[in-house]
Amino acid sequence: MTIPTFNLEDGIKEAISRLEAVTDRPVLAAIYGYPHSGKSYLIKKLADRFDQKGELQACRSEGSPRTETFERMDRPERRNLVYLFHCAWEYFDDHRLLPKEDPHILAAKVTKRVHLRVGMFNPNIYRSLEGDYDFIIINPASKVKVLR
Repeated sequence: MTIPTFNLEDGIKEAISRLEAVTDRPVLAAIYGYPHSGKSYLIKKLADRFDQKGELQACRSEGSPRTETFERMDRPERRNLVYLFHCAWEYFDDHRLLPKEDPHILAAKVTKRVHLRVGMFNPNIYRSLEGDYDFIIINPASKVKVLR
């Protein structure tokens, strides 16, 4: 099966469309990819869109997800959130290959599911991205972040 690929702008539109179509609450999305691929930028764009629209509010997950995040999801005040998880690794259906902080592993512990898996990479830095995604964003314009 071929995984659909998009440029950054079309990938943002595709992610918004797919997330808005989810009827489960809360909504969970995991953004996977190598460093310097644009994951943080995508999460910011998605969060800005949902925060502006007002129907769902974005919850940006900084760093690796934690079990407590998933355990608190059923609280009434958290039902209308879109959780956007930043995952600096590849996603595989074989969960034995994933780090223990992967959203799929943590969500399964509390009978939740991740509704959208997006992979991202910069072809100027990495040749490809392996794994199982709903779609991939190829982002050649992403920048290498300078650590201070």
